[in-house]
Amino acid sequence: MEAIDAPRFLWDRKSLIIEEGYEVTGLTEPPHQVIKYPGRTGVASIAAFLNNGKKLLYADIRGDGLALGQ
Repeated sequence: MEAIDAPRFLWDRKSLIIEEGYEVTGLTEPPHQVIKYPGRTGVASIAAFLNNGKKLLYADIRGDGLALGQ
């Protein structure tokens, strides 16, 4: 879940978009743009079955999804 919530970057071979909070020490080459977190750098979700028989459902804050289940 931490990886889903973490700041991200998006690279399209021409430019780099970085969410606030992502470590950019040493980045001096343009073009890059820092955007507010959470940005629109993609959306992730997770559904997993744990060893204890429970389900783990989690939705990214960047999207408009909602994790629901029984």
